[in-house]
Amino acid sequence: MKDFSTLEKQLDLKFKNKDLLVQAFCHRSYLNENPNSNLEHNERLEFLGDAVLDLVVAETLHERTPPLDEGRMTQLKADVVSRRTLAEQARRLGLAQHARLGPGLRGRAQSQAVLANLYEALIGAIH
Repeated sequence: MKDFSTLEKQLDLKFKNKDLLVQAFCHRSYLNENPNSNLEHNERLEFLGDAVLDLVVAETLHERTPPLDEGRMTQLKADVVSRRTLAEQARRLGLAQHARLGPGLRGRAQSQAVLANLYEALIGAIH
């Protein structure tokens, strides 16, 4: 099992359930290559993290921005939760080094899609 203590220190978090943290970094392609592992893929956490991010960003825009119409807030939220922005945050945190990917994706660990999905799954695990 990978050691996530450095990431926990970096995030200033201590996971009670380390399995959630491991799951957040486990891509379905890894499980295809390791069918006997006891791990679960991160897609459900990614789904949850996406919803949590949407809510937090929407709430923040609603409460902290000058009176903006719904269209402008929607545009700003889309910018904040875009694949590009989430991938940048994942790079900043060094999330790719923790990813469990199948051989076909290992070379793509730094792709925007993979990084953004890891970031969302991590948010889901934190939540």
